[in-house]
Parts: sequence; structure tokens; C-alpha cells
Amino acid sequence: MFVTGIYPHNNHEEVLNWCADYGIDHQSVLKLSDLQDRKEPLPPVVTIGQLFTEVLDIFGKPPRRFYETLQMAAKEESERAELEYMLSKEGKDKLKELQKETPTFADLLKLYPSSYLSLDYLIDHIPLIKPRLYSIASSHEMHKDSVHLCIVKDDWITPSGKHRHGLCTRYLAGLSHGGTPDLVSGKMNAAGITIPDTHSLPCVMVGLGTGIAPFRAMVEDREVARIRGETVGPMALFFGARHKRTDFTYGDEFTEYHSGGKGILSLLSCAFSRDQKHKIYVQDRISEYPEVIYDYLGKKNGYFYLCGPAGNVPPSVRKAVVNAFVKCGGHSEEEADKIVTQMQIEGRYNVEAW
Repeated sequence: MFVTGIYPHNNHEEVLNWCADYGIDHQSVLKLSDLQDRKEPLPPVVTIGQLFTEVLDIFGKPPRRFYETLQMAAKEESERAELEYMLSKEGKDKLKELQKETPTFADLLKLYPSSYLSLDYLIDHIPLIKPRLYSIASSHEMHKDSVHLCIVKDDWITPSGKHRHGLCTRYLAGLSHGGTPDLVSGKMNAAGITIPDTHSLPCVMVGLGTGIAPFRAMVEDREVARIRGETVGPMALFFGARHKRTDFTYGDEFTEYHSGGKGILSLLSCAFSRDQKHKIYVQDRISEYPEVIYDYLGKKNGYFYLCGPAGNVPPSVRKAVVNAFVKCGGHSEEEADKIVTQMQIEGRYNVEAW
């Protein structure tokens, strides 16, 4: 199972407009020397336009220390006082109200113009654009010349009505389709979970939303192994989302793998929480199949995977797995909890949550 990191770019037109408003020439060429021993050094030669398009996160979310920098740099007393107030205990509510608008570094520099920071200070105080990490949703064995990603467009409306965009999803959506493809900077890393050395062991997979991505890759890997004549173990997939019509990503494919004659998925159970009056969650579906959970994980020493948002779901799912060991294995709750903990130690119980 692999994760790819995409290095997005800021919108070029917005960068040019910001440079013009800020009074810097986007065509100027900079020669940079690393005096801070950065883990990821700045490019030695770059134009200002390239620097703020490809390198520095000028449209990212500023940390509290950037507000403090602006407060110290402010030349207008009214701006300095406002920033000082927001950074105080008494002004924390006003700071929260401002941050609900998700202001960027560029926004704050425009909002407090007397806190003008020179290019040197901007380079020191604005972080690098960080890669966005996505689980790869395709098997290399099945798709040798391509990498599939499952990405939800990230955009929102602020309380004042401003339309905001997620950096990477906007960048990817703006790439060319067809013809000569755009080049995208990225890197590939192994995910921090354990994959069995053989396809013969059972797998229980729990995916939430885009957390379905790595399980598509795992299912495709086993389909390739099946075609090659290898022995493949059973796989159970539990998927959770709000609505089947809009959120069941790769639903037709998983249905085919389950009931279309391929047989790779021995169990497919979905929980669409908003498709009926009473909410159903993925842990509820797991609780409906305790015999399968205990058979795959307890009797046959299979592997468990959960991928999706953090919060209440991971502990609720773990509780459902523990209950399966109690109900079908004759264990006490304490014994079952220790068994699941031992599975974690052995790398057989894996959670990737964000």
C-alpha cells in the first residue's frame, strides 16, 4: 500500500495580482542562499513569480506567530493596537471571528498594510508549500502505467460569503485533460501499515469516504493474484458514507468484485448514514457480522485495516471488533481487548486516520 505526495502550485494569475498589489515585480530574478540549513532548501535561482507560485504558501493559513510578526511590524498605531488586542486574552473572540474567514498570509498583509514586510522577511516567515498526501487507489500490477487517486474537491463558503478553495484540489482540477499532459511534482512513500506477505490470509477492510482508496488497490492486487492462479484468502469490505448515490466511490467495481462472479470480495457491507431516518454507521454493520470478524481475524490470523477520518469512528470500530471476539470466541471483554492490542503490536490491526 503506497501514498503519493502531490506538490501543488498556487494559482498563477492570483500570484501575479498579489505581486502587483504588493508592489513587487514578479519577473525579478532572485539568487537565494540557504543560511538556515532548511530541511527542504529554497531553489538557488528563481523569479519572484515562481517563488510565490511554486514554492511559498502565500495563500496558506497563517499561524499565530505571523499575527505577532505583523503586530511588531505595524507602523500605524490603529493597526498595531487591533493586532495586539486580538492576540490578547480579551480579544481572543475577535481573533476567532477573523479566522472563521480562513484568511491567508496574503489577506493579512492586505488587511494590515502598514505591517509591510520586505521580501527577505516574507521568505523567512511564509512556509513552503507542503505536499498533500493521498493513498493510491490502484494496483500497480493492474495499472502499470498510471496511478489512480480518490480526491474530494475541497472548497467552502466563509461566513461573509467568500468562496475559498483547497490548494491541491484546485490545482489538480486546473490541469490539462487530453493532449500533452501537465507535469506534476510528487513523491511516493510506503504507507505506515503492514501488508501480509501472502494473498492467502483474510483481510477485513473498513473504509470511510475517500478512505476507500487503498482498499481498491488491495482488491485489485488480489484480483491479479487470482488470475495468476495464486491462492487468495477471503476479503470483507465495510464502507461508510452519507449517501449511496453520491458517495459510493468505485461502488460498481466493488459490487462486481463481490457478486459479479469474481469472488474476490466475500463480504461487502455498506452504511449510508443519511439514506434512512435512523442513522446507520460502519461500526453497526461490523456488529452484524461477528462470526465473519472472528473467523477472519481470530481463527485465521487475518489482517484488519481502517482508513478514514479520525474522531469517534476508530474507537467505535475497535469496540465492535472486540465484541465479535467476545460473542464468538468465548473471551471476556478484557481478554478480547488484549487480543486486539496484540494484533496491533504484530501489525495485524492497522488504522490510518486523519
